[in-house]
Amino acid sequence: MCPPFTLTRGFYCSEQECHLNEYLTEDGECNQCPSRHIQTPDQRGCQFVTIKGNYFVTFEGYLIPCPKYTRTSGNGMTCTMPNCAATQIFMPEGVCEHCPDFERPVGNGYQCERKVCPDDEVLQINGLCMSRGCPLNHIREAGTDDCKVCRLYSHPNADQTECIYESCSKYEYLRVDGKCSYCGAFMRPGQTTVVIQNEDVDGNVVEITVATMCVRPICGRNSILKVNGDCEVCAEGQKAVAGGYYCVDADDDHDTIDVHGSGHRLLGQTEEEKVDVFMG
Repeated sequence: MCPPFTLTRGFYCSEQECHLNEYLTEDGECNQCPSRHIQTPDQRGCQFVTIKGNYFVTFEGYLIPCPKYTRTSGNGMTCTMPNCAATQIFMPEGVCEHCPDFERPVGNGYQCERKVCPDDEVLQINGLCMSRGCPLNHIREAGTDDCKVCRLYSHPNADQTECIYESCSKYEYLRVDGKCSYCGAFMRPGQTTVVIQNEDVDGNVVEITVATMCVRPICGRNSILKVNGDCEVCAEGQKAVAGGYYCVDADDDHDTIDVHGSGHRLLGQTEEEKVDVFMG
């Protein structure tokens, strides 16, 4: 009879080597560890994976670096874009940063710029131009001096005589101020129906369907999520790794075990980078 944790090999007994996210039982078999756990150094049990730095951990226990402009999520199992305010921009570290006074985000929300207002408008501290006649996001009703506010998801036309609704591209969402903005990295607009209270010439309530928020798409099997939010199937002979961010050759092992004995696997890193992750 073989000792505990070993299997018979005919004329001798030996331990089998389990996968990183498996542990060895007394009968010599490999069992699956819970999610976010990897085997202990002796293979006899499982240990929780502790994340250091801007990494996320896969179900198999691999540590993967988050892409630029994202941060580790609350549960540590994915990376997410921050929810930046209207006066903030996205930073490569995955955080938001306020624009200086009198500037607004431009370039899909990745840089700040001071806007040049028309002669009949004044630049406000929040970076928006305000009409010297009617307040921001108002129009002047024809034949009167009265100002009328535009409804949510609409904004005044160039001469402030009519409220209009933008037609956003498939990579943009419609803000409550009626302007289109690009979603952040790895995000795409979601669809929401907005009921417009104005009536058309026949007296019917007008409805439009617009994207008013951004979501992270869920790509199919063996597909990767691109920076613009599109899903792309890996080429023939390749597989998706790193939580669906990269395609690699199907027969290649791109995971590297940490040389310091932690048991963690790191994707595409130099020895110096591995030391930084595990030495703090």
